[in-house]
Amino acid sequence: MKKSKKKSGMIKPALGLMALTDVFFSFLVYIASPKTFGVMTAVIVLFSAAVLTVLYLLEQSSEKKRLFRAWNYLEKKDEDSLERFRAVMPGGWPLWCRALADELSRQQSAIEDGQYELKDYEEFIEQWTHEIKTPLSLTELVLSNHSDEMSPYVLGRLRHVQYQIRSDVDRILYYARSKADHMDYRFETVSLSEALLEVTKNFSGMIQERGLAVNAGGEDVSVMTDRRILLFILSQILSNAVKYTPAQGGVIDIRTWETVENDEKSVHLKISDNGPGVPPQDLPFIFDKGFCGSSPDRQHSTGMGLYLVKKYAALMAMDIRTIDVQPHGFGIELIWKL
Repeated sequence: MKKSKKKSGMIKPALGLMALTDVFFSFLVYIASPKTFGVMTAVIVLFSAAVLTVLYLLEQSSEKKRLFRAWNYLEKKDEDSLERFRAVMPGGWPLWCRALADELSRQQSAIEDGQYELKDYEEFIEQWTHEIKTPLSLTELVLSNHSDEMSPYVLGRLRHVQYQIRSDVDRILYYARSKADHMDYRFETVSLSEALLEVTKNFSGMIQERGLAVNAGGEDVSVMTDRRILLFILSQILSNAVKYTPAQGGVIDIRTWETVENDEKSVHLKISDNGPGVPPQDLPFIFDKGFCGSSPDRQHSTGMGLYLVKKYAALMAMDIRTIDVQPHGFGIELIWKL
């Protein structure tokens, strides 16, 4: 409303003045020649309307020019654009505009500084994740060369801890990569059975120690995807299943199958468990960044695993959904539409 009033500030006085002028000249015409009063009055009104239209168009043109010069100055903030803006401002130069431009410039500089700092931090984290893999590879070599000097239990625990550290490092790396402008994908045909076997093997020590049973079955199906990203997604899902499935009697069920519906083929992969499950009030948020849920046993988690699973599943054109396992438990299903 204020903008409309400002634009019509020049038109309203002119409209009032033209109305008074029209009445005065119409009165003179009536006195001079009553017979031509109607025709002459119409001519006077039309002339006034034309004048007002011209004034309105000129006002609109001036307003657009002022707005253009204002944005040009706020964008460039140099003396040349300042003088051009000042030349089209009626009634002198508003000091608030320079103050506004200075404040915007200060805030823009602060934003750019923050972006540079964030970029440096992300590059440092990504470099660290690459460097930490060297000592991890060395520990793997030491464990392989001295495996006969350790008991199977100790060796299994050390291998699991080593894998857990590598998994945490990969999570950091994949999080950093998820913010990159460009990502390199290596699409290939991957057997889901082979991928699941590789991931499950990394958790074998913890599965045995906790006394869990893993039931794997279904069809041997393959999908076109990035193998590294698929292994990362599966490891995050299986890690949650192993972590929250109750020891001594817990069961993790893994299934793969293929469906055809309305001439549309789909490949499904499901990982579920008979653990305590996820409270209904937490289900809508389990893929949110940093969400840990209301369960006491999940308060020490980072809330990043399933967030990254959801993010990379979308990048790989996978559908993902949660499964309510009855009478209790939780599962996640991945779907590829072929």
